[in-house]
Amino acid sequence: MRKFIQLMMISCACLIVASCSREATIAGTAEKIRELALYTYSKGEITLLDTVKVSSEDGSYQLVVELPYEGLYLIGRNENALYPIYLKNGESLEACFQDNSMRIVGNSLSKENEILEKWENGVKEVRLNGFLNRHLPGVSSAGYEIFFAQLESAKKHQTALLEELDANDGKFYTFMKNKVRAELDFYAMNFLRTEGMNIPDTVKLPEYYNNMGPDSIFVSRDILDLPYSGNMLEAYVWYMNRENDFYQQKDFKSLVESFDDKDLQQSFLLLEASGMRYYDEYQKLIDGVGEDFFTSHYREKMREIEEELAWSKPGIEAPDFKAMAPDSSWMHLSDYRGKVVVADVWATWCEPCRRMMPMFHQLQKEFDGQNVAFLSICVGVWVEMDKWIEMSREFHIEKDNFFVNGWKSDFVKAYRVTGVPRYMIFDEQGRIVSVVAPNPTTPRLKEMIKSVLEQKD
Repeated sequence: MRKFIQLMMISCACLIVASCSREATIAGTAEKIRELALYTYSKGEITLLDTVKVSSEDGSYQLVVELPYEGLYLIGRNENALYPIYLKNGESLEACFQDNSMRIVGNSLSKENEILEKWENGVKEVRLNGFLNRHLPGVSSAGYEIFFAQLESAKKHQTALLEELDANDGKFYTFMKNKVRAELDFYAMNFLRTEGMNIPDTVKLPEYYNNMGPDSIFVSRDILDLPYSGNMLEAYVWYMNRENDFYQQKDFKSLVESFDDKDLQQSFLLLEASGMRYYDEYQKLIDGVGEDFFTSHYREKMREIEEELAWSKPGIEAPDFKAMAPDSSWMHLSDYRGKVVVADVWATWCEPCRRMMPMFHQLQKEFDGQNVAFLSICVGVWVEMDKWIEMSREFHIEKDNFFVNGWKSDFVKAYRVTGVPRYMIFDEQGRIVSVVAPNPTTPRLKEMIKSVLEQKD
């Protein structure tokens, strides 16, 4: 879904100096990587240019590629973990991937790649722990003490490189100054956003945070020229609004006011929409800012996202599915046509599911005698069936209790169940009301059920 998230708000026109076709060669070694991909980025999207298989014997690779322009490209194992590289006609580079970082090596690097390498190598630890760790398999972030030390070291590196960049003129140097200033603030903010819950309240944040200037860097259109600018905007909005209730409630109308610039507002919302998995979330965003908020380019992108989420749109016919009852009989969702259906999707190993069950059961009692069926749907594998029966008895689930075999079952695929607990509501005609309804701890679920019962079709 996030195929254009990470770099979606990037304009690289300032870095493209020619449009004729040209050839470049990238070779080197890649540790624990099967395939590398090279991307262009333009007009808010990354575009796959070429891929190359990495040798399983010695980890070597070589990619010869026709370049659509001279300038910045991105290379890496996937769209979420990419590294910048500057390519021009006749360029021959050695790029080595090791320890979750990339090094551009050689004695005859272009000035552009020399500067890129200097910056990327100097901040590779904070980049990994403040951002990339979330997008690389098997990588976790370092503790806050380690990261804060890395941040202070990276700040010294940033200061020295900015002095060097300030002594030069040109579009590339302007781009690099913006990149160097913005990225370190981004890594610092994003670390707090993703790892802040592990930092004790008694810990004082490094002086770096007091001296950051995100409210000036991140509200300029220049931010849209940078790789990962979408993630930068997202981290900035969180940082500036983290103590406000409207951030937790996803009040998009208030959140976009973090920016005065219309393009920045739309870019931020596009990123948010790109990360959504269900139509309910998308509709909340649209309801918040209004359908006419987006200009033509962004409206087109939003429509693409809407189409991807259309499978879960309220009002469409719900995909039918079957599940097994304790007596080994089968039920289909369509068997409940004529009743409002509220489903609790859970798993035997899920502790939050256990905590929600008594509240779901209480909600069921409140609607006793009304035209609504409360389904308990456990997803698991056959070896968990005894545990399912045991938990059903423990929580007094005596009616409409079912088991779905496998996390690759038709039910899981149709409703894209990737986590539990999950709550769903279907109306009397078997149409979707919500496939990601609120949990029973909130009054909103009860209100939604009442609303569906009161509807006359």
